[in-house]
Amino acid sequence: MICLRRMVVVVLCISFSCIYSNAMAASLSDVALGVRVATNIDDEDFTQYEVFGAVPLPWRSHLSNGWEFETMLDLSIGVMEAENDTGGKFTAAVDALFYSPDRTLSLVAAMGIGVMTREVYDGVDFAGPVFFRFQGGLNYWLNQSFSVGYRFLHESNGSMYDKNPSLNMHQFEMRVHF
Repeated sequence: MICLRRMVVVVLCISFSCIYSNAMAASLSDVALGVRVATNIDDEDFTQYEVFGAVPLPWRSHLSNGWEFETMLDLSIGVMEAENDTGGKFTAAVDALFYSPDRTLSLVAAMGIGVMTREVYDGVDFAGPVFFRFQGGLNYWLNQSFSVGYRFLHESNGSMYDKNPSLNMHQFEMRVHF
């Protein structure tokens, strides 16, 4: 267990180093910051609040039909609350964004890994601190630098522990590109 935690710390440190070096190399107009709020779909009563930063990764393309494809490294820090419990969460993910030709809509798919500071929230045992995150959603761009969006969020430990409870949430986002 200690080895797994050390591995996660190393992965997160490398990710933060990448976002810092990419942010230094990228123009300021490529960096995005934002907030997300999520509510649980299932019977349990969970709420999650996150702040995030995202920088471009080298994979991008202009498609022949006018759509654009872009990838971003997305790092978030957040808090998850249950009725009687609160804990922290840290996540590193890769976002794949598909922008419409007029750039008013973007489809997003994301996958990543994270750690939580608590493993049990109001009797729900997530079995360990490490989780995998998968997201799919849509952003509406109010102008070139501000968007609001929705994501379906799924988190689980991928059966790396003795049990694998999942967390499925509706997640709402506000994003600003600088």
